[in-house]
Parts: sequence; structure tokens; C-alpha cells
Amino acid sequence: MLVLGASVYADGTPSGILQDRLDAAAALYFSGAAPYIIVSGDDSLACYHEAQAMAAYLQNEGVPSDVILQDAAGLSTFESVYHARRVYGCERLIIATQTYHQYRALFDAQSLGMDAIGVAAEQGTYDNQVLFSLREIPARAKDYVLGLAVQRGLAGLAEFAGLTGIDQIAQTISEIA
Repeated sequence: MLVLGASVYADGTPSGILQDRLDAAAALYFSGAAPYIIVSGDDSLACYHEAQAMAAYLQNEGVPSDVILQDAAGLSTFESVYHARRVYGCERLIIATQTYHQYRALFDAQSLGMDAIGVAAEQGTYDNQVLFSLREIPARAKDYVLGLAVQRGLAGLAEFAGLTGIDQIAQTISEIA
């Protein structure tokens, strides 16, 4: 199972949107739906650790640490799904995220040849939902291009994304949200 990252507060507490994803993953784990949970998020800064915060939250919920795999390089949805496939060897995957985000995550998994299902993780409404939804427009375009690049065997995924300019647009909208 893959839990896609989202904001973490300065004290290491997951945001509400991320807590909902983690709660859904914990419930699925305890129901026997998956033997492992990959927590994938941005740990690129010395003071910001999404994957670590996600793992700590799951452990506090009773999930054993030895079944939690931390992908600290999940800087985007595509990269998180790509790592699940290429680094962790997943061919089948349950993805825990909100419905608005699932369409892209499932597309990414399918473009990488994975059999994936999504689990809706929302427990209510979120502040800034309109911005999250708007951010999906350039992000879906970016992931479509990246999916084509991988399918056609193009090397240098990050360089290719940079050449398209789509990544910068998605990042700008992300910063606004």
C-alpha cells in the first residue's frame, strides 16, 4: 500500500488531509489488505520530514515499524508511484489519498504498468480544497507527459520534466496552495 505525502506542521504533526490518508492506510493494514505500507513524501530539507512524520503517526496508531517503508524522495505523486514500482518492486498497489487526487495517482500507476486501486481517504472537507483541485490541472498534464516518457523509455526523467516547463507551473500553484 502507498500513502502519498502532504503537508506536515513544524512540530511534525501531519496536516488533516495527511492524517486522513494515514488513518485509511492503518485501517486497511489492520484489515489485512496489505502486508506493508510505503509512506512517500518530501524529506528534502533538514527541517522538514514528511515520510518520517508519516511513519511516526502510523506507529502511534499501532502499525509495527517493520512494515512501514519510508520513501523520503517522494517529491511528487509521480515520483512516489514510480518509486513504489521501481524501488520497492510493487506490481499491485493500493493507494491511499483523497478522491480528487486519486485520478492522477491511479493514472500514474497504470502508466507504469501497475495494477492499482485507490481508497478514498477523506473524512470531511478541507481548507483550500479549491486550490488543491486547481493544482491538479497542471499536475495531471505533467504526469501525463512523464508517463509517456517512461513508456517510451526516455532517460533522465527529472531532466525531461524540467524541459517541459510543466513542473514549474505545478510547483508555482503548489506554493500558492
